[in-house]
Amino acid sequence: MHEQLYREALRYLGMAGAAPDAVAPLRIEEAFAHLARVVRPKCVQVRLRVAPAGDAVALPDACAAFHSADLARHLAGCDKAVLFAATLGMGVEQALAQLRGRDIARALVMDACATARIEQYCDQIAYSIARAAAEKGRYATPRFSVGYGDWPLAEQADVLRLTDATRRAGIYLTAGGLMLPQKSATAIIGLAQERQARSFAGCGGVCGACNMRAHCAFRAGAKGGETKA
Repeated sequence: MHEQLYREALRYLGMAGAAPDAVAPLRIEEAFAHLARVVRPKCVQVRLRVAPAGDAVALPDACAAFHSADLARHLAGCDKAVLFAATLGMGVEQALAQLRGRDIARALVMDACATARIEQYCDQIAYSIARAAAEKGRYATPRFSVGYGDWPLAEQADVLRLTDATRRAGIYLTAGGLMLPQKSATAIIGLAQERQARSFAGCGGVCGACNMRAHCAFRAGAKGGETKA
């Protein structure tokens, strides 16, 4: 089991910085082993021109726009971006549903492990995008997702539409605005000709752009800088 994944699972369980009991490592290892059998990761991407200005980011190729001042600041200096949607697949959803019906404690552990796994997957995607950009002499921003800062959750539907994620990756949006499978994520990564100075500090995450940064339990418990939002 990857050490970073283990630490992230503890964090999502609210146990970061605390000494876990003797059972926790075994439960987490068991959950990751179970996940390895059911995870079917999939990612779909689309590359778009972007024109950030003021409180919006115009998308000329799609005749659309995202309405967020925080996102516009994040993409300042970028002329293109990669929009992606990623999922661990319905197998995880089904495994969690089965566990919740017979062992809620194990279900909670697996849920935390699955959250850590989708975050790791998104980090791998972001790294791949940044590496491809660097090979062409361009720079990539950190990933920024719907719900970060003032980017409204209502625009999640636009992200799924632009990436064609429902058809290509099986990611649906419920009437309440939740993605199914739940262990799915979307994000945008800006591409620029020159490295941009970011207004947030720390490891390159987006805590500085998040409206919940003053109340975030994950960030409060982090050591050595800001966590990723």
